[in-house]
Amino acid sequence: MNLDKLCKRAVFVATPSSFKQFITDNCKGDEKRFIENLSIHQLSAAYRDKVLEIFPETRARMGQTRVSIYDALMSGKKCLLKLHQHSKEELLNTDALRTVPLRKEIEILQVLNAVPCPNLVRLFGSRTEAPMHMIVERTPKGDLRAYLQGIAILPTPPEAEELLQIALDVCNAMIFLGGKDIIHRDLCAKNCFVFIEEGKLLTKLGDFHLARLSHSGPKSPNNTLSRQQSSSTSVTKDLANQFAVRWMAVEAIQFGEFGDASDVWSFGILLSEIFTFGGKPYINMPSGLSLDRDEDVEEFVLSGNRLELHPKIPESIKVLIQLTMVDADHRPSFTSLRENFLAIKFEDDIYASPANFEYSYVNYNASDI
Repeated sequence: MNLDKLCKRAVFVATPSSFKQFITDNCKGDEKRFIENLSIHQLSAAYRDKVLEIFPETRARMGQTRVSIYDALMSGKKCLLKLHQHSKEELLNTDALRTVPLRKEIEILQVLNAVPCPNLVRLFGSRTEAPMHMIVERTPKGDLRAYLQGIAILPTPPEAEELLQIALDVCNAMIFLGGKDIIHRDLCAKNCFVFIEEGKLLTKLGDFHLARLSHSGPKSPNNTLSRQQSSSTSVTKDLANQFAVRWMAVEAIQFGEFGDASDVWSFGILLSEIFTFGGKPYINMPSGLSLDRDEDVEEFVLSGNRLELHPKIPESIKVLIQLTMVDADHRPSFTSLRENFLAIKFEDDIYASPANFEYSYVNYNASDI
């Protein structure tokens, strides 16, 4: 019996015991994959009115998590499906799904999408019960890192205002997150996505699998961030390998503390990515130092050193990046950063030739994703 017929038959399996037996009888030794195929069939049926088309051949696993990722189309629009890899028990017991990591990301996106923000990826559909999943918009332009590296090889360099607008878009997204008491904890170019809407470039923040609710205190009168805000969530050492060290603030590396202030630090690293056309942080720095291993980056930062900035980055941007890497108590807020962006005026419409960035721009490999 083919999969479609099996999935349709599963609808009529009434009791938990008979359903478990149905899976055992038909999984052919690969229970998890059978359940996942069953889930995909259920989702296609559930979103029939929106014409959801899932491409099974694009299946990928998200890191070390129990999440499968699929490319898909919904009503003709490109989207991404994240699907929890259910066990047989989870299909039959809703309580077993309460601590599943994907559930947190779904809940975060549900909060963020309650009031639409133009600089956040849209949530097209989700479910916190089996089959637990979320469907978010994606773009043919790809993520920001790929976009920046793509324009680096164009014969005509980008306008300065284009790079500044990208930074402003992400900053606006982070201000919106702050208003919802959410910290991102994984802010970098590969987690931002480039869209063309109404003929204009628009950058949106996405991938909230490490985002958490923050319980921060009020901002200080000078619009900087308090220590209370910078330590609003923490992680244990065994979870530390989920985070991208090159974008982590010193307090996040040393103590596992994350908050608004650590997001500001990560944003500073992101600014260096933007203005070096996707250059990898801490690689081929102006002094000649190149930190290839994350362990070397940790030691470098914990020793009091900071990312060296490419000499071609405009001074106004350099100043802002440097401010994001001071002590957590004195880092600017995203609102303050936005005000500074709006005040920046470049003397030349053309930023700089990408050829000048040969020792900053490098390709990433699979281990960096």
